[in-house]
Amino acid sequence: MKQLYIKLLILLDVILIVVIIFLGLKINSIKNTNSFKFFAKSLCDEKVSPNLTPLKLPMIYIDGNKIKRYDTKCEVIFKGLTSESLRGTKPDFDLAKKHIEITKRWGANIINFYYNPVPFFDEKNLLELDKIIEYSNKNKLYVSLQPVVSYKDNWSFHENSENTLKAKVFLSKVEKLVPILAKRYKKYSNILYGIWTEPHPSGIHDEYIETAKRTIRNIQHINPMAISMIDTSLENWNSYNHEGPIDIPNIIYHKSYYYGKDKNSIGIPKVEGPELIRSSNKDTKAPYMLIEMGAYYDKDFNSPEDIETTVKILEVVRKNNISYIGYILDYSHVLALVDQQGNPTKKGEIFKEDLERYPPTLF
Repeated sequence: MKQLYIKLLILLDVILIVVIIFLGLKINSIKNTNSFKFFAKSLCDEKVSPNLTPLKLPMIYIDGNKIKRYDTKCEVIFKGLTSESLRGTKPDFDLAKKHIEITKRWGANIINFYYNPVPFFDEKNLLELDKIIEYSNKNKLYVSLQPVVSYKDNWSFHENSENTLKAKVFLSKVEKLVPILAKRYKKYSNILYGIWTEPHPSGIHDEYIETAKRTIRNIQHINPMAISMIDTSLENWNSYNHEGPIDIPNIIYHKSYYYGKDKNSIGIPKVEGPELIRSSNKDTKAPYMLIEMGAYYDKDFNSPEDIETTVKILEVVRKNNISYIGYILDYSHVLALVDQQGNPTKKGEIFKEDLERYPPTLF
């Protein structure tokens, strides 16, 4: 009986050794074939990292001119939509939630809020913003917070002494508020902090860059992992600084692209098509994100040329792995992507189809 027991143990040992050898050969064959590439790709396509709770999105970081996940080191492509529900002197938080739901339903992975900084010095509004951030997080959406002037206080792109003064006052408010938000939302991994989107009176570009540097350094002092976004405009919407305006880690350059019928089209110069977008993301120190796009014709947007140009831009963006955010969800806007009932407009259908056919990175 004892000898039989010993023989069984020896047999089990032999079987175990054979299994280990087999698995070792199998793993080695995977590494040396295209199967390993498929396996690696599947890791990049994971919706949720096993190391994260369902309500916490993966931390992201900047590697050269690419956005990547910390957990898998895989590239992230953002595709989203913009809401101006927080741009008024009285932010519309209910509308913001509706826009989050549309953004999620269309298959995007980020929502961009153009917000007026002034109301958010009030704790009551900050408490409401907390709910918006949490609601976005629960819907697995990253959030881009982009400060802009309110519609009431909006001013022209054209430089004059009054506009320059307003711009400086606005910059001082942004420099004070954004670090407050960075501290408040430090526990969230889904926030991208913008510095200023528009308008940019051309005479204050240098001051804007210096303010951006100070603000971003303050953000990173509070949260070294935070991602900041900076507008690369020089004096107009279609002018890029290809080298990037600042050399600070963990930043994304963002830009609007509008094709004008002539150089007098609301200050938008005529350019040579989407090639500008393609070249802007090549050999840069940080990734570009396109946050507005279209064409201006016949004294307005939403012309056939606007639709055609948007389609071409999305094709260039897709082929070059450039992240984008479509503008805009507010139905009363001339460039609205949805109507009052929340259904996609003709231009909205273009973005909705792109999100369905070519989805962004899913989490």
